[in-house]
Amino acid sequence: MSQEVKTFKTIDEQIKILKDRGLIIKDEEYAKKVLLNMSYYRLSAYTLTLTL
Repeated sequence: MSQEVKTFKTIDEQIKILKDRGLIIKDEEYAKKVLLNMSYYRLSAYTLTLTL
């Protein structure tokens, strides 16, 4: 079995993905700090429980 390797995304690309998925980001500089400390994958797990 082989698993697909996910490509590296910059912080700006990660923010774009989150916005494209409907997350409202009012302060991108703060969002960048959060992503640097928490990581996209950990943060994105929380968004699974959000409803539109």
